[in-house]
Amino acid sequence: MADDCEVYLRPLRVEDAATSYHWRNNPEVWKNTGSAPDRIVTIEMETAWIERALADSNTKRYAICLKDSDRYVGNAYLSDVHDGQAEEQIFIGDPQLWGKGIGTRARSILYDIALTMFGVRRVITNIRTRNIASLKSVLKLGFVEVARDAEWVRMEKLLER
Repeated sequence: MADDCEVYLRPLRVEDAATSYHWRNNPEVWKNTGSAPDRIVTIEMETAWIERALADSNTKRYAICLKDSDRYVGNAYLSDVHDGQAEEQIFIGDPQLWGKGIGTRARSILYDIALTMFGVRRVITNIRTRNIASLKSVLKLGFVEVARDAEWVRMEKLLER
């Protein structure tokens, strides 16, 4: 797959569990995140999680899809949305698609949604220090570092119209 693959975001759907539960059971996907599952995740568990997540009014959850095939390849979230700010989380579920620029493109779309649909002016993200690809992605998009410890970097970006 070329590095120039185009993506779009759509609202996450309950039926996405049929794909995403596979990601939850792949330790490679979770090595750079803050919350890896501690047991095998079934499709029923994933479906219940998506149902709960979609019911949370302070969180906006999107599926990252490839334009050329409509293939669902990851998730992009805005959480703790309030007072013009939100935290973002993103992941690509298929490790074979890592390093293709998909995350950076998805983030850019997510920030447009955050600003235009929810009035978010400040986006915050927390990234593991070892997750070099995500750190490069947010730096490319204009984030600045605001805090760091041995394991995490906290970064933020002000959104403009």
